[in-house]
Amino acid sequence: MSPTPVAGSDVEPPLAVDATCADPDYNEGTFVVDSKQQLVYTDPSGQTIPYTEVKGHFPATNTPATLPSGVRRSPTLNQQDVVWRFPAREFWQNRSFQHTYPLQGTGPADLNEVDLGFAFTNGAFTVKVNPGNPTGGYRVNAAATKLAKAYANQHYGNSTQINSYLWGQSGGSGQALGAAEGTTGIWAGVIPAVIVTTGLTWHSFQWQAHYALAVPLEKRSEVRQAAEVGSGRSIYDPLDVEQRSVLDELLKGGFPRLGLGTALTQDLVTGGEVPVGDATVGSLVGPFPGVAGPSLVYGPGATAIRALDPTYEDDFWSKPGYAGANPPNYLTGAKVDGFATITEIVRDAQGVPTALKFDPATVPALGSIGARNLDYYVYDADGTTRTIDTTNPASPVFTLTGTLDTTTSTLALPANPNVLSATAPNSRVLLDALDVGDKIRINNRFFLAYAHYPRHSILDNGNPAYNQYKDKTGKPKYPQREIQLANISSLAAMGGIKETGNIKTKVMVMENLEDANSYPSVAGFYQQQVEKTLGKRKADEMFRVYYQEHAGHSNGGLVQGIFNQMVLDLVAWAEQGVAPKPSSSYTIDSMTQVVQPHDAVNRKGLQPVVHLTANGGDRAEASLLQPVNLSATIEMPPTTGKILQYSWTIERQGVPAVTEPATVLPTPTEKVTLTRPITLPGSGEYVVTLNTIADRNGTTGTSTPLQNFDRVRVVVR
Repeated sequence: MSPTPVAGSDVEPPLAVDATCADPDYNEGTFVVDSKQQLVYTDPSGQTIPYTEVKGHFPATNTPATLPSGVRRSPTLNQQDVVWRFPAREFWQNRSFQHTYPLQGTGPADLNEVDLGFAFTNGAFTVKVNPGNPTGGYRVNAAATKLAKAYANQHYGNSTQINSYLWGQSGGSGQALGAAEGTTGIWAGVIPAVIVTTGLTWHSFQWQAHYALAVPLEKRSEVRQAAEVGSGRSIYDPLDVEQRSVLDELLKGGFPRLGLGTALTQDLVTGGEVPVGDATVGSLVGPFPGVAGPSLVYGPGATAIRALDPTYEDDFWSKPGYAGANPPNYLTGAKVDGFATITEIVRDAQGVPTALKFDPATVPALGSIGARNLDYYVYDADGTTRTIDTTNPASPVFTLTGTLDTTTSTLALPANPNVLSATAPNSRVLLDALDVGDKIRINNRFFLAYAHYPRHSILDNGNPAYNQYKDKTGKPKYPQREIQLANISSLAAMGGIKETGNIKTKVMVMENLEDANSYPSVAGFYQQQVEKTLGKRKADEMFRVYYQEHAGHSNGGLVQGIFNQMVLDLVAWAEQGVAPKPSSSYTIDSMTQVVQPHDAVNRKGLQPVVHLTANGGDRAEASLLQPVNLSATIEMPPTTGKILQYSWTIERQGVPAVTEPATVLPTPTEKVTLTRPITLPGSGEYVVTLNTIADRNGTTGTSTPLQNFDRVRVVVR
């Protein structure tokens, strides 16, 4: 029986997939083998592992015209590429690993690749799907895995059970959750990491955009600095009453307070990582410099809201209960809206418009956020007849994209600057509609409305992030949209289903407490869904959640070793019945923040617990040449491993950080207590970090280092 489709969705209905069914589009008969070759993997130590690489694909089986009525998004519209890599027989232990993500990638950014060294040395062949579009859900992964098992049986001469494991981070976690709830008998275990649950895919971006809209860059930078360890300041100090309220709305949505101070983002201008709050225009963090997260106004969610909830923009600016109808100061100050009259159309040699020149008197004044995220709606000269490109019903185009120069009253029309479709030109339908005398509505009405969308799209699944939008009786404080589009926000990744906690296989969730994209509270909320659906006893037999400190939106970096340990624990759980370590202990407070116990025994989980103080606190002030007393404990949760080493890093503003040589313990142990007097060389602010590495078996040089750190601030006057 197939899972129940979600009302209002334009994603194809979900399919129930098991080990023996034949997918009508993805099966042995439709799969095409493109190449097969013998290759050799060489690990860092020089060990070589021969392997067989098989590349193939599932061809597209539909066009938009042949999809069922109401369906506009389907994996069958595009070719889906597949790669299998089978290690030599002596390295294989009847299992497979797959890392999944709904978008293609290359090199280190390819989140559909499994590290071959980790897979091969742990007895697994690898499965990779290079998605042709982001709507593959679990169908394509399931079919690729089933066919890989059949191929492996023939390749290895095998007739015994093959255990397959799937994991995905961020958008891939939606695919992993869909696989756990929508399939049976395909995967022995699944790990969704830094997870996205219903609503979060859109609302997290909107909450963060709202924060960036209401709080100017310089104040966001002050908030970031106040949130850092030992700042001695409150994050609310720089803000007025209105801005404090918006920050609270962000935090109650689940944005981690820890993420305000330490979250990093990639700056597309410089190519480097910068603290959230200090990114330049064009950064991945979103529409304004410093938005805390990838809030791309023309990215996921925006087009769907415009297409499926077309009256929202006008309702926001006109109806009671919406902020636009009675705008706060920051909204009034940011708003741009006016009709500019075209006086000249500049065209290239092919006659394609490359710029529009306007009557300067008709170009609207810019607001507090400047020209960022302006839309350019195309109207006839009457100012009422608007052109919208509906050539692709799944992705209509509502606006021109370009760069407005208010000094020359010119709109340049280059390739679409949106980083999600960097090579897409402007819509030909919109360009062809342009004539001298026509009007362009230059405005940011939609973006400003978009940033407030969570208020009007309360989820009905009990997520505590939305309690802030309800009165004491549980009724919404704000008008609610007739179609709750947040319910369909994750459907494409999840294969057409909403997560309910009804998992069909063993699941481990990884979540990080400084993740500014996948809010930490959602992992705890998903655990509640699993326990509600299965009951606590059954949930304990099938589910774990592990929280990590000091890590962001990734299962790599500091937490890569912990993630690898989770994979090995999942294998032992599924294949040998070895129960994994208990889930992390935590509570979710009234601000939707995850709070963990102070000590390792009660905190549980997999990560070492590090506590460092300077003169007894997280901040110490000292005179020049006055020693400061550092005290620390490093402790492992019971039976999770032994501490191998620790090291100190000393940072001073404007000076490169210095990490001292590590102290390797002669005998690995479960707890270390340290004291150290330190005298810092000059006046200024210092951050002192205590780093540690542990391992489950107390062994160095493994793929499963368990890492953590703690920091203090020392101010030398």
